[in-house]
Amino acid sequence: MKLTQLFEGSWAIPQSVEQAQQLVHLMSQPLPANKAEHLIYNIIGDDKLFDSIDEVIKKDDPNDDVRHLVISRIEEFLKYDPSTFRHKWDPQAREMLTTLVTNFWNKFYEQNRVKQ
Repeated sequence: MKLTQLFEGSWAIPQSVEQAQQLVHLMSQPLPANKAEHLIYNIIGDDKLFDSIDEVIKKDDPNDDVRHLVISRIEEFLKYDPSTFRHKWDPQAREMLTTLVTNFWNKFYEQNRVKQ
């Protein structure tokens, strides 16, 4: 089964260097839930991600930072072989996103460890 079937609700995945750079830039600062969809729509457009963001807006605080949701979804995409996607991944973009995910979670866990 192709990922195009598994990720039918995905219309934008940052598979180019330009898109990856845009996402890296956006993830460098808090991403408020109520602004996230507008800011990431053409970089990472995904129904599952946007449903999660909408849940934060409805149940929590619309100003909550939702970068962890974006990073989690990117992490899911990166688990799959690049050849299974409809559009070709630029290897440099994939490397940039892998680094973004790793650095984000390292910083996230370090900050939460310090708070305890």
